[in-house]
Amino acid sequence: MRLADQGPAADEMMAFGDSMNDYEILRMAGASVSMGNVRPAIRQIASRAIGTNAERAVQTELRALLRGSRSSTASLMPGGS
Repeated sequence: MRLADQGPAADEMMAFGDSMNDYEILRMAGASVSMGNVRPAIRQIASRAIGTNAERAVQTELRALLRGSRSSTASLMPGGS
């Protein structure tokens, strides 16, 4: 059974990734965000790129999204601007 068959719709999902093991989830997610230290194949499929893990970029993006900031990641999510 696949997540796409039973889980949330693509526009309800956000995924972060930096390596080939993240490829499928990034393709599936409505908002796919690659890290600054990403492999080229992942950069090509991601909706946007952010900083590196060392810069705590995922934490910064999630905090902004949860606070309702109008960050560029928030604009990728349904209802964002």
